[in-house]
Amino acid sequence: MLLAASSGALSTLQCLIELGANILQCDQLGNNVIHLAALRCHANILEFFSAWQQPQINVWNVLVGQSRLLYIHAFVSHTLCTMSHCSAAKTQVSMFSVTPQKDM
Repeated sequence: MLLAASSGALSTLQCLIELGANILQCDQLGNNVIHLAALRCHANILEFFSAWQQPQINVWNVLVGQSRLLYIHAFVSHTLCTMSHCSAAKTQVSMFSVTPQKDM
C-alpha cells in the first residue's frame, strides 16, 4: 500500500483497497499513504483519496498537519542555526578584539 502510494501507482492502490489492505498503515517514520504521495508529488493519489472521502483518512487534515510540522521544523532549525552562528560570531570577535590602551 505504501509503495503504491509513494510511486503513484493508482490502479495498484485501488486494487489493494478492494482486497482489504490497511489504508491507515504507516512506515517506520510515521508516514501514511497521504504523506508519501504528497512527498513524491503524486497528485493522482491525493485526488483519489480526497474524492473517496473516507473519514479515517482525511487528505486535507493530513496535509495541513504535515505543513504545520514542516513549518515548525524549519523554524526550530533556523532558530538553532542562527543561535549557533551568533554564538560562534561572538567567540570569533572576542578572540580578535583588542583592548584599547590608555593614553599616557
